[in-house]
Amino acid sequence: MCAAEAAARQLPAAETVGPKGKVVAVDLAERLVSLGEAKAREKGLGNLEFRIGDMPALGYPDASFDAVVCVFGIFFVPDMVAATKELWRMVRPNGRLAIATWGPDLFEPANAAFWEAIREERPDLLKGFNPWERISTPTGLREMLADAGIADVEIIAEAGSHPISSPDA
Repeated sequence: MCAAEAAARQLPAAETVGPKGKVVAVDLAERLVSLGEAKAREKGLGNLEFRIGDMPALGYPDASFDAVVCVFGIFFVPDMVAATKELWRMVRPNGRLAIATWGPDLFEPANAAFWEAIREERPDLLKGFNPWERISTPTGLREMLADAGIADVEIIAEAGSHPISSPDA
């Protein structure tokens, strides 16, 4: 079983565990949960439970899951360390916690242009909100995990791109 943020992205997890396994997909965004439910129905996945919930307050007992997966969500929580501790608390012994995050320079060149405009207008706000930057490198992610009490980690940095083909995309 696995608990997950970003409910609409948990179809691969449900397919991987198969019909005898169970996936609990949780997201704060009701629309994503609805989208995930529709996609699961479309694919005939009956082993996927959807919930609307807040990552730091999911309420599952200790060691509830074999795997806990957080897909591009940990940096939206005001206290990433506390949220990571909470996710880790729900992992069974010998289980896994997987956290997917963006790498450095994700939004370039738009990011640099945005922060330069901020510097010109409101220097006091410069880099005031970029929570993902703290964990955009393996070193930063390792430090955040260590702050959460998780020291024995494997971090895999994968290169990739997500092209945006149109304004609607």
